[in-house]
Amino acid sequence: MAGIRVAVLLLGLLCCHDSGAQAIAAPFTNLRVVPNPASAGQPIAARLFGSGCATFPVSESITIEGNVVTLTHETDEICGVPLPGGDCDFPIGTFPPGHYTLIYAPTSGFGGNTYVTQSVQFDVLPTGIPASSLAGLAMLILALLGVGVVGSFRRTRPRG
Repeated sequence: MAGIRVAVLLLGLLCCHDSGAQAIAAPFTNLRVVPNPASAGQPIAARLFGSGCATFPVSESITIEGNVVTLTHETDEICGVPLPGGDCDFPIGTFPPGHYTLIYAPTSGFGGNTYVTQSVQFDVLPTGIPASSLAGLAMLILALLGVGVVGSFRRTRPRG
């Protein structure tokens, strides 16, 4: 019985194999960077949605050229009745302040399939100004300006 299952799987792979170089949807989609924006030195990850099919990541590599970060891994999937999908995080490292582009370029070991490449922009802020405190800093500046205006108005008002 197991031999029949293997034969059916192989037949399905052979029948569906396209020898052309047409790009197909990758097993992981919806590329995001978390957190975004990040602070300098904070670990950053590529977050991808996995389809829920049996996905086989074989190898993974991260290359950095200037402000372009490329995540590549050999991955393939076999899908019958998929389970619910979910997010998968792939750590990509820490970066100095700047504006970056993350490219996800998966490769396939199944007969040279070519997957669609995805990209997303992300920012890394200096550690002195965390992203969550920018609004608080703006409110503090406005409050100080308001106190200064009120104090100035009281001093210029004539006493009578």
